[in-house]
Amino acid sequence: MRIRPLVLTAAIAAAFGLIVPTATAALAQPPSGATAPAAVIDRSSRGAVAHEYRAHYAPAMRVPIGWTGSIAGCRAGTDSAAQAAATQSAINFARRLAGLSPATLRDSYSAKAQQAALVYAANRALTHSIPSSWKCFTKAAKQAGASSDIALGVAGAKAIGAYLGDAGDNNRVAGHRRWILYPSARVFGSGSTATSNALWVLGDRAAAGHYRDPAWVAWPSAGYFPSQLEPAGRWSLTSDRYGDDFRAATVTVTTATGTVLPVHLEKPVTGYGNATLVWEIRAPVKPASWHTRSITVQVSNIHRGTTVLGHRYTVRLFNPMALKPATAATVTGTATVGSTLTAVPGRFSPAATGFGYQWYRGATAIAGATQATYTPVPEDAGQPLKVKVTGMRTHYRVAGSIALTAVVQP
Repeated sequence: MRIRPLVLTAAIAAAFGLIVPTATAALAQPPSGATAPAAVIDRSSRGAVAHEYRAHYAPAMRVPIGWTGSIAGCRAGTDSAAQAAATQSAINFARRLAGLSPATLRDSYSAKAQQAALVYAANRALTHSIPSSWKCFTKAAKQAGASSDIALGVAGAKAIGAYLGDAGDNNRVAGHRRWILYPSARVFGSGSTATSNALWVLGDRAAAGHYRDPAWVAWPSAGYFPSQLEPAGRWSLTSDRYGDDFRAATVTVTTATGTVLPVHLEKPVTGYGNATLVWEIRAPVKPASWHTRSITVQVSNIHRGTTVLGHRYTVRLFNPMALKPATAATVTGTATVGSTLTAVPGRFSPAATGFGYQWYRGATAIAGATQATYTPVPEDAGQPLKVKVTGMRTHYRVAGSIALTAVVQP
């Protein structure tokens, strides 16, 4: 997979009639008391974030592209209506999780983005300045290339996750992410082949008072956050205006136990929406299994004119697709040779739809003992038995619960 950041320049803006904020013209802010849409996700609730992820983001990742075009014939085609809906769902899950207003896809933008996606697939290369010599070139593709986040090796809704992650040396400014999470963005366009995507991100900003504009947009966002979207340590904080200065800012990242994690600050780069600071956490941060891991971020020495600001927040990383044992498994029956024991699964959250079993003699797995029932044999006499009950559910990470028995009697 390869993705490239969109470097927005005055030349690109002039060529395509795009409106770009400048250092002397901050984005318009909503007036005091403006009513924001009640579409954001309650990040204070693990259950709410998990529900939204399971209902909107995870299913979007499983929707086939359904591309109808052809590289051989330079036919741009379309991706499926289901894929377009999935892409929009992925975009809006991220925006709502970041505290922003949702956006829509515009057909005219998507049609041009589709032509750009075809060009990238046909030439197996990426550039925001598509040359006329490239196979399947069109003026619409060229325009979309200059107006889009672009990806090769990933397509459809899955490209949204790649853009948000912004992995690789070429994406240290997190430009893809910053356009997707631009507060006033209201319209995108998306085109995909089986192997490429162009996501139109420029233009069509909502008027002041018609979008949510939090004081800070963090990624990962404060509160409960799906570990699947944790961007491999490349975190960012965006202010609610263009002119803030992060050049002298510092970042301290701390675990719940007080351990300070190593951080590398990237040089702030403007031209991707509002002012943003990007840093690399150079230590693993994802939690294991169903557990939650809290990471606190303190960003200090942010300059807004003559005012110096700071922002502190805590991210609670968790896996919304991991089954969590809610009650322990138990064993019924008498632990004697020849008497049948039965494993009774505990309850999992969300509910498991199937179970796996493995019986152990001490610490050693008993070959073939993989059913809910087990009848001790003479070899078990004098040994403790235990059974691991594993909860399973399609698309979820399995989880296990171990139940112990007494020492087997002859």
